[in-house]
Amino acid sequence: GWPHAQVERARSRRSKLGRDARLAGEGDRRLRQVGPVSGGDEVTRSGGGPRSWTWTTRAKLETLEEYLSAFTKACAGKSEEIVYIDLFAGGLENFDRDTGTVLLSSARLACRASPPFTRLRFVEVRSKAEQLRVLMQREFPGRDIKVFGGDCNERIDDLLADLGPVNWAPTFAFVDPDGMEVRWDTIRKLAAHKRQGRTKVEIWMLFAAPGIMR
Repeated sequence: GWPHAQVERARSRRSKLGRDARLAGEGDRRLRQVGPVSGGDEVTRSGGGPRSWTWTTRAKLETLEEYLSAFTKACAGKSEEIVYIDLFAGGLENFDRDTGTVLLSSARLACRASPPFTRLRFVEVRSKAEQLRVLMQREFPGRDIKVFGGDCNERIDDLLADLGPVNWAPTFAFVDPDGMEVRWDTIRKLAAHKRQGRTKVEIWMLFAAPGIMR
């Protein structure tokens, strides 16, 4: 990545985890009224629609939001291209099960980062990819946004080939699987994407502790 003092301020958001953890007890009580958790910290509304998440996801997205803008600010003026990659894009909108408020997805946060990313590439399961593409084109017209449908482990080569002409540009990759879906070879390809230089792709990756222990 491109080091910058503003990135350190974004990291300070992690201190909010302790505060949010104190809300978990109340959230657990509310969860019993909603229903059982179905994998990770996610709860699905009956009948489909936006997904429900706990305080851990809220804290993660708050930190990501500040970090993305810090990243693009650090790159502004140094590169005419700034690239964002999201291997598990999900939907554009979710909600906080503790408060019922809307949680903007990582995809939407990336598109709203200021200064903006110039190219944004997303991967989403094939059944949802087209809907995500249409929604993003509608909300962010004129932006260089592409959505690759399918398994990120199978589409990573296509995605990186698409970005080949700008493999010199500062690039941020968000890898946020629900479990252990991402293969090590996919991470290796991300890390090797940029041509030889003083920077690499900056990768933010969720390590799901329960999956690792299993």
